[in-house]
Amino acid sequence: MTAALLTVAESAAALRVSRPTIYRLFAAGELSWVQVGGRRRVTAAEIARFIDAHTERASA
Repeated sequence: MTAALLTVAESAAALRVSRPTIYRLFAAGELSWVQVGGRRRVTAAEIARFIDAHTERASA
């Protein structure tokens, strides 16, 4: 099974945040990454998981 791997810049664009924010999320353990050589990559599934985990549901 192949997972789409996003660069840090692509991950930042997907979440509409800065690249430094992505590194802060890594350091805080809020966003997981895959090490590929000397580079960090984020799966598209991890981006979706992060969004879902941080989505606030409307109250009635």
